[in-house]
Amino acid sequence: MVVSDRKRMKKLFFVLFVFAAMIISCTHSAREPAAIKARVLYIGDSLSMTRLGTYTDQAIRNAGYGLSTYVSCGSKPSSWTTKPYTSRCGYWVHTSARNEFKEWSKDFPPIFATPHITDLLNESLPEVVIFQLGNNLLEGYQELGPADVKNYVSDQVAGLLKLTMNPASGARAQKCIWVSPPDTIKYPENHENSLDDTLKSVISSYGCSFVRGKEFTKYVQDYKGEDGEHYYGKNKSAQMEGLGKKIVEALKKTGY
Repeated sequence: MVVSDRKRMKKLFFVLFVFAAMIISCTHSAREPAAIKARVLYIGDSLSMTRLGTYTDQAIRNAGYGLSTYVSCGSKPSSWTTKPYTSRCGYWVHTSARNEFKEWSKDFPPIFATPHITDLLNESLPEVVIFQLGNNLLEGYQELGPADVKNYVSDQVAGLLKLTMNPASGARAQKCIWVSPPDTIKYPENHENSLDDTLKSVISSYGCSFVRGKEFTKYVQDYKGEDGEHYYGKNKSAQMEGLGKKIVEALKKTGY
């Protein structure tokens, strides 16, 4: 009888041991961070505060990448290379440690000191950087002549990419993607096409992929009072998701 009890006790202890081991294993697995394909840094202007940004941010994370998103309303390429550019119309920061989204408010306008690209590179150490910038360069086409505006755009874009893809930097990105503005009714079409041509020419010198926003969008005014460039509403949000899918496709084509 004693021997039988001992056998039962041994079996009981064995079952409890296995059960405890399973719990520890599951707990460990739950806490263990999943391996990521690559680190990605996403930089955008106010267009990325629409569905374009929120969709693309989530899609990149769902695809297995580690992502740091920084969006500064009103920003141009030079806004990320000079200090300080302060945005007062909205911002969004989404990293592993922070997710803060602030839209413009008449009573409480958000104040955001746009971080310098070098600081972001050193902090996030990305293999790939995605730039969604250019809308705020279109204003230059109305203020400057053809030759001056080309230099105005080229200098800003090249200045940002030199810092991003700098071989001398330990935080140098390996790949970059530039997303140009979607279709608008605010700016003349020839200005939009000229900007796209200049962007594509400059970024090719740095080996960047180009996603032409205008190719995948068509701005249709749904009601009076729309600004003619930002995509809000059901139809426009669907277009932003479509553009976001093209960005994710371009990311996957980098080899990461």
